[in-house]
Amino acid sequence: MDKPLWVRKLRRISSPGHVVNYCFVAVLFFSTLLIWREVMVLEGAYVTNQRNNLQNVAHEMDGLLQFNINRMVFFRNGMQSALETPLDFAILRKAEQE
Repeated sequence: MDKPLWVRKLRRISSPGHVVNYCFVAVLFFSTLLIWREVMVLEGAYVTNQRNNLQNVAHEMDGLLQFNINRMVFFRNGMQSALETPLDFAILRKAEQE
């Protein structure tokens, strides 16, 4: 007695070797999806970290620029004051000797 076609196909598909291969393909597919998701999360974290580092550097550079501008204004005001009211030569010689 001949078995129906679908029974023969089912028997061929459900052999242990094919079941292992199907399981392997399923595991490979889902692990690929999980790895892809992990890469996307890590990429987002990396981009956020780099932006944070750039903001920190920009803030530090702004502070340094402001400090140097303040120093330049201080020296400019000192030079203007020295040009407006120069010191007596006697005071300068005394400061030089000390």
